[in-house]
Amino acid sequence: MLTHKPFPLSALSGLTILELMITLAITGLLITVGTPSFSAMQHRYQAQTEIQTLHMAIYATRAMAITTNSPTALCPLVQNQCKRQWDKALTAFQDLNKNQRLDPGETIITTIPASETDHVVRLYPKKAFRFDQQGFAGFNNGSFSYCRTSGEKLQTGAAFIVSRLGRIRRGSDSDDDGLPETANGKNVVCPRR
Repeated sequence: MLTHKPFPLSALSGLTILELMITLAITGLLITVGTPSFSAMQHRYQAQTEIQTLHMAIYATRAMAITTNSPTALCPLVQNQCKRQWDKALTAFQDLNKNQRLDPGETIITTIPASETDHVVRLYPKKAFRFDQQGFAGFNNGSFSYCRTSGEKLQTGAAFIVSRLGRIRRGSDSDDDGLPETANGKNVVCPRR
């Protein structure tokens, strides 16, 4: 015959109200302390991902020009024509007739989504990055700059300087203020806070 033994009362008891309040206070404190650092880490990761994507797109545009022996362009396309609206989606494509326009028969290499205009600034003084069959970019290219802000003081930026030979290098932070400089020695432009 099976007999049923009741649980001891001590096994059924939980936390007292005081223990529960202390546990909740400690948990709240840990969340409050950890949230800003997690947010900063997430901001840096997102910015670095976007910077790497932009760098690879510029590099891929030049590489495609060399490997296909045809001119290429990377630009924001508005109605299939390059415009200076660098916050829009960017498209790298073969620009066979060098008209800075995506025409029928021209191959798209890659596309980069539009930036979040409230938090990101992408600037370049020209309508397009252009590379000829040898990968040369020509004269007066300027620097492409990127900056993402988050919160009051968190800014992450990058500058890509393209030489007339088509070589791509990152801008450095020579004044140690946390933002890289473009080829003219000025900091990348960041969104206003």
